[in-house]
Order: sequence, then structure tokens, then C-alpha cells
Amino acid sequence: GLQDAGAAPWSVSFPLEENLFLLMISDGVAESGDDIWLQDLLAGWHGEDPHVLVSLVLRESAQRRKGDDDCSALCLYLPRQNQGKREV
Repeated sequence: GLQDAGAAPWSVSFPLEENLFLLMISDGVAESGDDIWLQDLLAGWHGEDPHVLVSLVLRESAQRRKGDDDCSALCLYLPRQNQGKREV
């Protein structure tokens, strides 16, 4: 957790295309090496509501992990407005 962090977290900016999602999850949702289920879920998902996506990810994680860790998920979605990219 962050309570052990000695320094402020670093930040990164990158372009995010419109009509795409950015999903951030904690290690309680999926850990590297055990995230194939999440990759498959995301590859097969064709919705447009970030709330639905977060709910689906958290529900699936809870079924798989049986509540062994706290889980957090945040989804950013930029709907189509103007063609192009925006920096986030």
C-alpha cells in the first residue's frame, strides 16, 4: 500500500484516443502472471459504459479471488466528440 511509500508517486502523460477506455486496477483485482482472465474479458467486451466495465471487472475478480485482498478499479472513457487525441 501507499503507507509504505517514501516519495510521491510519479506521473506520466500520454495520448488517449477518443472512444477508447483506460482501465486502472489495483493488485487486488489481478496480479501480473494471473491476469489472462482479465485480458480475455477486456478483449471480448464491446460496451460503451465505463461503469458497467468496472462492475464487470470487480465482480469477476471477486468470484476468482474470493475476497482475499481489497480491490479497486477506475475507468476513464473519452467518448467521440472531436476527431483526434487528447492528452490525459
